[in-house]
Amino acid sequence: MKFLLKMIITIGVFLFSITSSYSQTIDVKKGMKKKEHKYGEVSILIINEKAHFKDSLTVLLTGFSHKEPYVGGPTKATAYFTVSRGDIIEKISISSHGRDGHPEIYYDSLSWNKYEFNLKSMDYDNSINVIISKNKEPSSD
Repeated sequence: MKFLLKMIITIGVFLFSITSSYSQTIDVKKGMKKKEHKYGEVSILIINEKAHFKDSLTVLLTGFSHKEPYVGGPTKATAYFTVSRGDIIEKISISSHGRDGHPEIYYDSLSWNKYEFNLKSMDYDNSINVIISKNKEPSSD
């Protein structure tokens, strides 16, 4: 009886160790290519996901805040992100504005270095839709 019990435990341990050591885990990010965003087109920036552009501009949406309005008062929601290119790294923000109880929303634009950011919409706490344009560099005629 003791022999049978030892045999069952030994086989169980052996089978358990095989399945745990040979189990497959799939690294989802390993096989994914980073998406390259294009200037002049709507880019969806998702919170905590880097957006890469052809000339090494990187944009990372990091958070949101909003102003609590009084009844009928102004509203403001702000998206915060970090932009970097080369050795330059800065934190910037862009906002949407409205009035409590009114459907009209106005979206900010801002310039950073040679880039223009035009906010198009905001899915608060998740993402923003923005058009990022690269200003033409002056010609050296």
